[in-house]
Amino acid sequence: MNKCAVFDMDGTLINSAEDLVNTCNMLRSAYGLEPLEADVIMGFIGDGVGKLLERTLAGSGIPPAEAKDLMMEFYAQNLDLHTTLYPGVYKGIRDLRKAGWKIALFSNKKEDFCKQILFDFGLGLDFDCVVGDGGGFARKPDPEALLYILDFLKIEDPSSSWMVGDHHTDLEAGQRAGMKTVFCEYGFGNPGVFKPDLRVKNFSEFVNAVLQNE
Repeated sequence: MNKCAVFDMDGTLINSAEDLVNTCNMLRSAYGLEPLEADVIMGFIGDGVGKLLERTLAGSGIPPAEAKDLMMEFYAQNLDLHTTLYPGVYKGIRDLRKAGWKIALFSNKKEDFCKQILFDFGLGLDFDCVVGDGGGFARKPDPEALLYILDFLKIEDPSSSWMVGDHHTDLEAGQRAGMKTVFCEYGFGNPGVFKPDLRVKNFSEFVNAVLQNE
Protein backbone atom coordinates (compact mmCIF):
# COMPACT_ATOMS: atom_id res chain seq x y z
CA MET A 1 0.00 0.00 0.00
CA ASN A 2 1.17 3.48 -0.83
CA LYS A 3 -1.28 5.77 0.97
CA CYS A 4 -1.01 8.31 3.74
CA ALA A 5 -3.29 10.42 5.90
CA VAL A 6 -1.97 13.83 6.88
CA PHE A 7 -3.71 15.42 9.85
CA ASP A 8 -4.05 18.93 11.14
CA MET A 9 -3.71 19.15 14.91
CA ASP A 10 -5.94 21.71 16.71
CA GLY A 11 -9.61 21.05 16.01
CA THR A 12 -8.78 17.78 14.22
CA LEU A 13 -6.79 15.51 16.54
CA ILE A 14 -6.99 17.54 19.74
CA ASN A 15 -9.51 19.79 21.45
CA SER A 16 -7.12 22.45 22.72
CA ALA A 17 -9.75 25.18 23.14
CA GLU A 18 -9.38 25.81 26.86
CA ASP A 19 -5.58 25.87 26.83
CA LEU A 20 -5.48 28.23 23.84
CA VAL A 21 -8.04 30.56 25.42
CA ASN A 22 -6.13 30.59 28.71
CA THR A 23 -2.85 31.32 26.91
CA CYS A 24 -4.30 34.28 25.01
CA ASN A 25 -5.89 35.74 28.12
CA MET A 26 -2.68 35.25 30.12
CA LEU A 27 -0.95 37.31 27.46
CA ARG A 28 -3.60 40.02 27.58
CA SER A 29 -3.40 40.10 31.36
CA ALA A 30 0.40 40.50 31.21
CA TYR A 31 -0.17 43.69 29.21
CA GLY A 32 -2.96 44.96 31.48
CA LEU A 33 -5.75 44.10 29.03
CA GLU A 34 -9.17 42.68 29.85
CA PRO A 35 -9.77 39.00 29.03
CA LEU A 36 -11.70 38.04 25.91
CA GLU A 37 -14.60 35.60 25.75
CA ALA A 38 -13.68 32.06 24.79
CA ASP A 39 -15.76 32.04 21.61
CA VAL A 40 -14.05 35.24 20.43
CA ILE A 41 -10.59 33.71 20.83
CA MET A 42 -11.68 30.48 19.17
CA GLY A 43 -12.56 32.52 16.11
CA PHE A 44 -8.93 33.69 15.95
CA ILE A 45 -7.47 30.18 15.55
CA GLY A 46 -6.39 28.45 12.36
CA ASP A 47 -3.91 30.74 10.61
CA GLY A 48 -0.80 30.35 12.75
CA VAL A 49 0.56 32.07 15.84
CA GLY A 50 1.25 35.34 14.02
CA LYS A 51 -2.41 35.87 13.17
CA LEU A 52 -3.48 34.63 16.61
CA LEU A 53 -1.24 37.26 18.20
CA GLU A 54 -2.49 40.02 15.92
CA ARG A 55 -6.10 39.20 16.66
CA THR A 56 -5.56 38.72 20.40
CA LEU A 57 -3.87 42.13 20.70
CA ALA A 58 -5.93 44.01 18.10
CA GLY A 59 -6.56 47.61 19.10
CA SER A 60 -4.11 47.50 22.01
CA GLY A 61 -1.22 49.21 20.24
CA ILE A 62 1.11 46.40 21.34
CA PRO A 63 3.26 45.09 18.44
CA PRO A 64 2.58 41.35 18.02
CA ALA A 65 6.26 40.69 17.27
CA GLU A 66 7.14 42.09 20.68
CA ALA A 67 4.70 39.73 22.42
CA LYS A 68 5.51 36.51 20.54
CA ASP A 69 8.15 35.15 22.93
CA LEU A 70 5.88 35.76 25.92
CA MET A 71 2.99 34.08 24.12
CA MET A 72 5.15 31.00 23.47
CA GLU A 73 6.23 30.94 27.12
CA PHE A 74 2.63 31.02 28.31
CA TYR A 75 1.55 28.35 25.84
CA ALA A 76 4.41 26.07 26.92
CA GLN A 77 2.92 26.29 30.43
CA ASN A 78 -0.56 25.40 29.14
CA LEU A 79 0.37 22.92 26.42
CA ASP A 80 -2.00 20.16 27.43
CA LEU A 81 -3.30 21.00 30.88
CA HIS A 82 -6.89 20.77 29.65
CA THR A 83 -6.34 19.58 26.07
CA THR A 84 -7.80 16.19 25.12
CA LEU A 85 -7.75 13.92 22.10
CA TYR A 86 -11.06 13.95 20.28
CA PRO A 87 -13.05 10.73 20.69
CA GLY A 88 -11.84 7.99 18.39
CA VAL A 89 -8.46 9.55 17.59
CA TYR A 90 -6.21 7.16 19.51
CA LYS A 91 -7.92 4.03 18.21
CA GLY A 92 -8.37 5.50 14.74
CA ILE A 93 -4.68 6.30 14.27
CA ARG A 94 -3.76 2.80 15.45
CA ASP A 95 -6.33 1.20 13.13
CA LEU A 96 -4.95 3.12 10.14
CA ARG A 97 -1.42 2.02 10.97
CA LYS A 98 -2.49 -1.60 11.33
CA ALA A 99 -4.06 -1.36 7.89
CA GLY A 100 -0.74 -0.19 6.45
CA TRP A 101 -1.39 3.53 6.17
CA LYS A 102 1.41 6.03 6.67
CA ILE A 103 0.52 8.78 9.14
CA ALA A 104 1.73 12.39 9.15
CA LEU A 105 0.92 15.72 10.75
CA PHE A 106 0.97 19.20 9.21
CA SER A 107 0.13 22.03 11.59
CA ASN A 108 0.66 25.78 11.84
CA LYS A 109 1.44 25.18 15.53
CA LYS A 110 5.10 25.25 16.59
CA GLU A 111 6.66 21.93 15.56
CA ASP A 112 8.23 21.20 18.96
CA PHE A 113 4.84 21.70 20.62
CA CYS A 114 3.20 19.33 18.12
CA LYS A 115 5.71 16.58 18.83
CA GLN A 116 5.42 17.04 22.59
CA ILE A 117 1.62 16.82 22.50
CA LEU A 118 1.68 13.67 20.37
CA PHE A 119 4.08 12.00 22.80
CA ASP A 120 2.05 13.17 25.80
CA PHE A 121 -0.98 11.37 24.37
CA GLY A 122 0.93 8.22 23.47
CA LEU A 123 0.95 8.81 19.71
CA GLY A 124 4.47 10.12 19.17
CA LEU A 125 5.75 6.91 17.59
CA ASP A 126 2.68 6.48 15.37
CA PHE A 127 3.51 9.44 13.13
CA ASP A 128 5.94 8.89 10.29
CA CYS A 129 6.43 12.61 9.71
CA VAL A 130 5.58 15.77 11.70
CA VAL A 131 5.79 19.25 10.19
CA GLY A 132 4.90 22.37 12.13
CA ASP A 133 5.82 26.03 12.40
CA GLY A 134 9.58 26.42 12.57
CA GLY A 135 10.23 23.32 10.48
CA GLY A 136 11.43 25.38 7.52
CA PHE A 137 8.28 25.22 5.41
CA ALA A 138 5.62 27.77 4.54
CA ARG A 139 2.46 27.69 6.63
CA LYS A 140 -0.88 26.48 5.37
CA PRO A 141 -2.53 27.08 2.97
CA ASP A 142 0.79 26.79 1.10
CA PRO A 143 1.13 23.12 0.01
CA GLU A 144 4.96 23.10 0.25
CA ALA A 145 5.05 20.99 3.42
CA LEU A 146 2.49 18.54 2.06
CA LEU A 147 4.55 18.02 -1.07
CA TYR A 148 7.57 17.37 1.15
CA ILE A 149 5.61 14.88 3.26
CA LEU A 150 4.38 13.01 0.18
CA ASP A 151 7.93 12.81 -1.17
CA PHE A 152 9.39 11.81 2.22
CA LEU A 153 6.84 9.01 2.58
CA LYS A 154 7.35 7.95 -1.06
CA ILE A 155 3.74 8.54 -2.03
CA GLU A 156 3.74 8.43 -5.81
CA ASP A 157 0.10 9.41 -6.36
CA PRO A 158 -1.07 12.31 -4.14
CA SER A 159 -4.71 11.54 -4.99
CA SER A 160 -4.40 8.26 -3.08
CA SER A 161 -3.88 10.19 0.16
CA TRP A 162 -5.88 12.52 2.39
CA MET A 163 -5.41 15.89 4.08
CA VAL A 164 -7.67 15.94 7.13
CA GLY A 165 -8.50 19.18 8.90
CA ASP A 166 -11.10 21.56 10.30
CA HIS A 167 -10.25 24.79 8.45
CA HIS A 168 -10.26 26.15 4.93
CA THR A 169 -6.46 26.41 5.05
CA ASP A 170 -6.26 22.61 5.40
CA LEU A 171 -8.59 22.09 2.47
CA GLU A 172 -6.79 24.58 0.25
CA ALA A 173 -3.35 23.14 1.05
CA GLY A 174 -4.57 19.59 0.38
CA GLN A 175 -6.25 20.45 -2.88
CA ARG A 176 -3.22 22.40 -4.11
CA ALA A 177 -1.07 19.33 -3.33
CA GLY A 178 -3.40 17.09 -5.37
CA MET A 179 -4.71 15.21 -2.34
CA LYS A 180 -8.23 14.26 -1.29
CA THR A 181 -9.52 16.43 1.54
CA VAL A 182 -11.65 15.89 4.64
CA PHE A 183 -13.44 18.61 6.57
CA CYS A 184 -13.91 17.84 10.29
CA GLU A 185 -17.21 19.46 11.26
CA TYR A 186 -16.49 18.93 14.96
CA GLY A 187 -13.47 21.26 14.97
CA PHE A 188 -12.89 24.99 15.41
CA GLY A 189 -12.76 26.25 11.84
CA ASN A 190 -14.84 26.57 8.70
CA PRO A 191 -14.40 25.29 5.13
CA GLY A 192 -14.64 28.72 3.53
CA VAL A 193 -15.22 28.41 -0.22
CA PHE A 194 -13.56 25.01 -0.48
CA LYS A 195 -15.51 21.82 -1.07
CA PRO A 196 -13.92 18.77 0.58
CA ASP A 197 -14.17 15.24 -0.78
CA LEU A 198 -15.60 14.15 2.56
CA ARG A 199 -17.19 15.84 5.58
CA VAL A 200 -17.24 14.01 8.92
CA LYS A 201 -18.97 14.62 12.22
CA ASN A 202 -16.36 12.69 14.22
CA PHE A 203 -12.90 11.21 13.73
CA SER A 204 -14.06 7.59 13.57
CA GLU A 205 -16.30 8.44 10.63
CA PHE A 206 -13.23 9.30 8.54
CA VAL A 207 -11.33 6.17 9.59
CA ASN A 208 -14.29 3.90 8.88
CA ALA A 209 -14.90 5.51 5.50
CA VAL A 210 -11.38 5.01 4.19
CA LEU A 211 -10.88 1.54 5.64
CA GLN A 212 -14.19 0.29 4.22
CA ASN A 213 -13.07 1.43 0.76
CA GLU A 214 -9.77 -0.52 0.88
